[in-house]
This record gives sequence, C-alpha cells and structure tokens, in this order.
Amino acid sequence: MNLLKGRRKFPGEYRKKIINKIENIIDMEQHKEKIEKIKNEIYVLFKENAKNEYTNPDWIFPNHFDIMLDLVNDMCRKYNGNIIICDLAVLLHDVGLVYKRDTQSSDGHEKRSIEYARELLKRFEIPEEISSEVVSCIMATDKDENILVKMQLIQSGS
Repeated sequence: MNLLKGRRKFPGEYRKKIINKIENIIDMEQHKEKIEKIKNEIYVLFKENAKNEYTNPDWIFPNHFDIMLDLVNDMCRKYNGNIIICDLAVLLHDVGLVYKRDTQSSDGHEKRSIEYARELLKRFEIPEEISSEVVSCIMATDKDENILVKMQLIQSGS
C-alpha cells in the first residue's frame, strides 16, 4: 500500500480507489472468521425460533440472506463500499423477525434487530465504528425511520 501512496503516476482518485479496495480486502480477511461465526449464530437463532414460513431458516438462508449477501458484495465492489459493514447489516437486519418476537406482526422487528446486533457485535468485539454503521444500515430499513429522515431533510432544506 505504501507503494501506491507514494507513487505520483497514479491520479489521486484512482489511487484512493485502489487503496480503499486493498484496505477492504485486509479488513475482510481479519474479520472473516468472526463474520462466519456471526452468520452461523444467526442461522441457529432462526432455526430455534422460526414460527412461520417467512422466518423458516431454510427459506431465510438459501434465499433471502445469501441473495442479499451476493447483491451487497457486488454493490460494494462497484461503489467502493465497506464489505464488512454491509455483510453484517445484511445478516442482522431481519433477526428481529425471530428475536424477542411475541406477536404475529413483524412491526418493530428493526428495533429488535438493532438490539440483537448491538449485543452480538459487542460480544464478537467488532469495533464500535463498524457497529454503529451496521446499526445505521439496519435503521435505514425501518419504514418509519425513513419517513423521519425524509422529514428532517425536507425541514432542513436539503
């Protein structure tokens, strides 16, 4: 990486893009084992708590989560996103469908997902800057939260 930082023949934006990709790969390798353990723990959570077809672990993992992980990884490569944050957000965004769910309604599952995510990421010693970004991603899936964010943007004139 130091070679790229010191080379003047690479344009600044191109150099930043390459460095970002290299840093992403290094981060991913360092957290790969933890992310796999987190994925397995979430699978067990669904397996032990699934109460209907939608939360059936055999539907969630080969279909919903695996497809979302593929899509988010493609998007991260295309737009230089942080793969660790996005993978964790994908894995954790729907755990509230089974975690502490006591009604038929899925309402509020984002808040339960955030609660579970915070506990799990802390236990796996995921850095706070990554955890807070993951929580922000999960929060963005809450339709009520999106309305509040849009209202704030409109009020601020953005």
